[in-house]
Amino acid sequence: MVSRDGSELDITKMFDYCRASLPQYVPDRIFQVPAIPRNQLGKVSRVELADHLRSLESDLVLTLR
Repeated sequence: MVSRDGSELDITKMFDYCRASLPQYVPDRIFQVPAIPRNQLGKVSRVELADHLRSLESDLVLTLR
């Protein structure tokens, strides 16, 4: 998730929103990133985004252990 004003998101509210709006798909993880990488055409660069999220997830796992 990227907040429009750069503020911190309330993760609990995000999960509650997903449960209410998308009961068939509730994510097991939510990441807040400063920006979503895009290619020259303005489309989301899924490879770069996936790599970035993997690094965030591995950093999180390392700090929890």
